[in-house]
Order: sequence, then structure tokens, then C-alpha cells
Amino acid sequence: MYFYFKNYSPKYRWNENYDYESVQPYGLKLAVDILSETYTKNNIVFINKPLHDIIKKEDTGALYIFIGENYICDSLLSENLADFVKRGNNAFVSSIGGEHLLFKILTNENFPTINYNFLADSFVNISFVNVFPKITYKFDYKYGKKLKTYKWLGIDSTFLSDSLSMYGFEAISGSDYALQDCIRVKHGKGWFIFHSNPLFFSYYNLSKEVGFNYINQLFSKYRKPKILWDEYSKSAMDNSSITSTQESPLRFILSEKSLRWSWYLICLLIIMFILVNSKRKQAHIPLIPANNNTTIEFINSIAMLYFNNYSTAFLANEMMKQFRSFAKHKYGISPGINKNDIPKLLAPLSGIPENELDKLFQYYTDVIYSTYNESKILIKLHSQIEYFYQNCK
Repeated sequence: MYFYFKNYSPKYRWNENYDYESVQPYGLKLAVDILSETYTKNNIVFINKPLHDIIKKEDTGALYIFIGENYICDSLLSENLADFVKRGNNAFVSSIGGEHLLFKILTNENFPTINYNFLADSFVNISFVNVFPKITYKFDYKYGKKLKTYKWLGIDSTFLSDSLSMYGFEAISGSDYALQDCIRVKHGKGWFIFHSNPLFFSYYNLSKEVGFNYINQLFSKYRKPKILWDEYSKSAMDNSSITSTQESPLRFILSEKSLRWSWYLICLLIIMFILVNSKRKQAHIPLIPANNNTTIEFINSIAMLYFNNYSTAFLANEMMKQFRSFAKHKYGISPGINKNDIPKLLAPLSGIPENELDKLFQYYTDVIYSTYNESKILIKLHSQIEYFYQNCK
């Protein structure tokens, strides 16, 4: 079982984890490597603790980056980040949810949150605004080996032009359906860049040329000598007080060595019990012999018995009884009618010539009253009756 699950378990996990160390399809390891080549690894700082003091120390040479599913940004971080950008730094935030307090500061408390619209499709075409010649970047969503429908987010262009533009917001890139997936706003000496589809920066999309060109084009105007990569804001809500309340019994058992091995032993014994008791315990049911049709064999035996004992008259009578019974059920001719009148009545109904029917009854009379060649005449009677059965209508 170990080698089976090791060799045949899925190599890739297609969930959106947005982990900067993950090489899974929707991890961010490749995005980090691309930015490392652009800057240097020494200039990238990964932040896994509250970053209020770190942001305050930076002067004007840093680019703050957050890429994840949910951006947890409280009021204090929003104010510090606003001051950080105001001094001449840049901040790039790519998240699915737009419910953070930065919008409240940037819109003078008129828009504390911004709701995104979405396009449900397996792919989306993105192009940069005011860039010529126009280049289209096609991104798709894949789960396993098949393309799946995904909700591509964006801000409605009408809402951007009518409401947000008065605060300095403008589009950087958008889709063909009037949804702006990336917007920016000038704040002091720096820029805030808000992106709504972090899936674009995953390993799966950046491994293709279109994704590589997209990230280069996007960050070309906002580069700084130093990068602050925010990992803390992804897991700010996953503190010990919350996880302790969600602790499951199995998680507790697996956390303790003795309980963990006891659990493994119980599972192993259950598997062995199932394997041992899967053997059939009920006695085998004997096979029932197939029913054979012995009617024909019985008829052959009786026929041979009478034929070998020269009982041709008996066989002729039995054959004639069967013939008259057939004529009664099919043509309505009563068996009590004189046999000399039967050919005249039966010929027009059956379509058999009357002379053939006369032969049949003549053979029957010869078998009953002749004293020589009875067997040959019986055979002729049988043939004549079979001729009638096969040709009557």
C-alpha cells in the first residue's frame, strides 16, 4: 500500500494555496524566482510577522507585494502602508477580496470597500490600457487535466470612470468584457496597484510565455531596489486562539506520539479483520443439473418398442389420431366424420390436392388391414402426413 500510494497518488494538488515556497500549480514559487532574477534574492525580504515597524523603517526604495486569496489589513496597517507609499515607495496588492481599509483612506472614507464583478469562463483575455501595439494575454484555469470554469474578477469600467476616477484611480489592464482586473492610484510620491486575479501569478500561468511576459510588463514601471513580500497578512487570522477552538479529536490524537501509534494500530487491525473475514463462510451450493427435454427421446423409445414388436397398426392409429386432432383444431373438421368424406372437406381448406389426401387414408387402411410390407407402408403413411403438415395453408 505504501508503494502504491507513493507511485500513484496525484503528483499535483490543484487547490489555490498561494504559498511563496510551493511548486504546485497554484503556488507562487515561480513568481518569487522571476522577481529574484529581476532584483536579487538579497533584496527580497519575506515578512512573517507584524510589519508595522518594518514599513516605518523603509524610506523610498521599496516595493511592497501581497499576493494571496484574502488580504487581512487592519486600520493600523492601512495607515502605515499609506504613509509608506506617500514617501515614494510602491505597494502592489493582488487578492480576490477587496474588503480592506486602504480604499477608505484613498477615497477620503467614501468607499471603505470595493465590490468586484466577475466573468465566469474557463479563460480570459487581458490587455494593458494605453499600450500600443495592443497585446492580448490569455489566461486559463485548469484543474487536473481539464479546463474548468473560473470566476475572473474585475472592477466594472463604468464604476471606475464614474466613481473612482475622481479620486485618481485609473485602469492598468482589463479584459474584453469591460472589467478592469488591475487599477492604480497615485498617493503622495508612490503608487498603489490593486490587482483582482492572483491566479495570474501562479506557477501554472507563469510557466507559460504569456504569463512571463505579463508579469514583466506589469512590474516594469513600479520596480524598486528592494521588495517586501508580505506573508503575514495571509495568515493573520490563523492565530492560536482560533485554531485551538477548531481543534478536532483526530488532530489531537495525531499530535501525540503514543496516541498516534495507537490510532495506526487500530486502523491496521481493522484492515486485517476485513481481509481475514472477507473469505466466504457459507457452504457452497451444489450445482443444479440443467433440465433436458426428454420428450423426443421418450417418443423415439416408444416408437422403436412398437416397431420392433411389429405393432404397426397401433402406431398407425396414433398417427391418425394426431392427424385428425390437427384437422379439428386448425380447420374445424370433426374427428367423427367418415374418413372417406374428410379428403373432400379438407382439400379446399388446406390447399392440399384431394388425391394426396386419398393416398394418406389409403396408406392408413393398408397398414391396418394388410398382412405384408407393413413397415414400408407405415413409412409411406408417415411421409404423407409430414407432407401435409409442411404444405398445408
